[in-house]
Amino acid sequence: NAIWIEPPTGGGAVYNFGTFAFDNPALIPKFIQGRFYYWLSVASVEDTLWSYTSSNRTIEAQELNFTPEQALDLQRRLQLNARPENREYLYDYFSDNCSTRVRDAIDASLSGALKAALEKAPAHQTFRQHALRLTEGVKWEYVGLYFALSGHTDFAPNRWQETFVPQVLQRALREVKVQRDGASVPLVKSERVLFPAPGRMPPAEKPPARTLWFAFAGFLTAWVLYVYARLAVNSTFFRVLLGVVLSLGGLFFGFLGAFLLFVWLGTNHTSSQGNENILQTPLWLFGLVVVGVGVARGKASAYRHAHKLLKWSMYASVFGLALKALPWFHQDNLPFILFFLPIWVAGTVGMSELRWAQRR
Repeated sequence: NAIWIEPPTGGGAVYNFGTFAFDNPALIPKFIQGRFYYWLSVASVEDTLWSYTSSNRTIEAQELNFTPEQALDLQRRLQLNARPENREYLYDYFSDNCSTRVRDAIDASLSGALKAALEKAPAHQTFRQHALRLTEGVKWEYVGLYFALSGHTDFAPNRWQETFVPQVLQRALREVKVQRDGASVPLVKSERVLFPAPGRMPPAEKPPARTLWFAFAGFLTAWVLYVYARLAVNSTFFRVLLGVVLSLGGLFFGFLGAFLLFVWLGTNHTSSQGNENILQTPLWLFGLVVVGVGVARGKASAYRHAHKLLKWSMYASVFGLALKALPWFHQDNLPFILFFLPIWVAGTVGMSELRWAQRR
């Protein structure tokens, strides 16, 4: 979203709060820490239209029903905001981004009328649902966001909070009416499409239902792990393969748990703090990195330690499932429980049978 102000004399400008330095070497570290700054930039209408059309992005314009005084007030606010000393802000995906800044600027010039109207209306979807529907076409980003977002994103906000999505703000503005000369009129005076991007599909209206896919992937992985453990009883090849799988799995899933803990305690990402998925990928899985080597070598002590680590991972996963019975634990992470729990159960059973076979 951006604000286009076109004075009667011409020479319009587009105020865009979604500007950041893509080539900044600190981009990734700062973004991971939740301490990345965006800024308000000002560009000509021609340059803005060229930038978006060259990326084949649809451009739609809503003319707002402002009085001349409100339009001038908005222009002055934006000009002041665009000064070098004022233009930067700490970006937050859900609460302070290029869409909420546009919303807040409009609301300020309407003396709070926009917020008053939208706060009364319930949201259509949760924060998580919006994030997932907007990334459903990029599978790894979809899975990553689903895993990393905590229960803080699973509540139903009001319509005002929901406008962190540009498309939602566009629709919400259509719902608002303002007073003009004693009459109630729509805030959006007119709308037009400036550039219809050919071949570009709009984002999905709802997030995809993929719980069964997570469950299928979990059971398939669990079956493979169990088969490896069974075949390792009489096969050196499968024993080594099982050890490699345990080491690599412990490294990857342990890293996921460590990442969740880091985001919780070491960053500004409030939307990922207190993530219940940490019970599905507990930190002690890192122990499998070393234990897996011992399993590959056929060490009895390694079998015992691997069994314990997997068993306690199974307990943690079950505990995470049991927490769903309590009203304070409402995070939407059932797909990940259905993925991880079968793996930890199969690993526990498989290692138990491998230990028993070795004793015989």
